Amino acid sequence: MKLIKSKNLITKNWSGGKTRELYIFPENKLYENRDFDFRISSATVEVEESVFTSLPNYNRILMILEGELFIEHTNHHSINLKQFEIDEFSGEWETRSKGKVTDFNLMMTSNLKGNVKVITINGKYSETKKINEVFVFYCYEGRCLINGEVLNKFDVLIINENDESLIEIISEKEAKLIESRIIY
Repeated sequence: MKLIKSKNLITKNWSGGKTRELYIFPENKLYENRDFDFRISSATVEVEESVFTSLPNYNRILMILEGELFIEHTNHHSINLKQFEIDEFSGEWETRSKGKVTDFNLMMTSNLKGNVKVITINGKYSETKKINEVFVFYCYEGRCLINGEVLNKFDVLIINENDESLIEIISEKEAKLIESRIIY
């Protein structure tokens, strides 16, 4: 298990706003080299129209955290996304968007599978992790305890042990987590 406090996350500029890398695996890899297995980030889109970076050999899951975004994948599909709605697509597709948002991205090599979901907790919640899975939790709102680790707003917790385990989440007040599950 690894806890990354929000103050230790690095924010960088991109052509349409800012991006904050929440986690990359393997940890010694760089997004710019396109040699990672998976990467999780949150970005702001601060221009009305933007073009997504081409990421051949990667699949993407995009969730809107704030705002509304119209996405068009040339010769594939288009979709209008509102808060907590998701679009899954190939990173090599030509993709354009309209709208100013804050989003959440899971990018993974084509041989991996994954999903992203919002968990609203007010009390106790649990899930079972299997041997071939990595869980990444992003505390979007509130504060909670996951397997004994305290997550405050915008903290990240990675659970990547190579065994099955029970994930227990406790929150005294309502909290929202973005859960990414990556399956090897």
